[in-house]
Amino acid sequence: MTTGSRKRVFGDKIGFKSLSCAPVNELGVVYLFGVLSDTFDFKIESIQSGFPDCVARRKKGKNRWEEVRIEFEYDTKSFLALFLAAPDSRAPVTLRILGVVTLVADLATPLFGLKRFHRVFDWWAALRPAFKRAWAGCALAFGLLLFYAVVP
Repeated sequence: MTTGSRKRVFGDKIGFKSLSCAPVNELGVVYLFGVLSDTFDFKIESIQSGFPDCVARRKKGKNRWEEVRIEFEYDTKSFLALFLAAPDSRAPVTLRILGVVTLVADLATPLFGLKRFHRVFDWWAALRPAFKRAWAGCALAFGLLLFYAVVP
């Protein structure tokens, strides 16, 4: 297969296991997950282009496996945006901390699985309206903090 006049794009050199360059698209993320699947005790059942991208099993005990549905994403760059905006902002330390928290959340998301996400969502939906309003107020305050930190 030729790419015609298009040149291939490569990520930064990482030399990690069988991956010499960092992924530059979602297919690269899929491959990286395949490389790391044994590290996280996943056994891949299927990979497809529709939701979910991957169905895998994770060992839960002797002769017991849990099905995990995984959606791969490449463009989770919000943490990078926070890091890049930090030096020129009013609150650089705050933005860097938020960047780290976002990165950790992005990396930890595949470990939690879809079932756990649905349990948390169902719990949230069952809360009283007053509690939901209080959390909405916290989200608004957080948005205002980001606005204050980034806008000169």
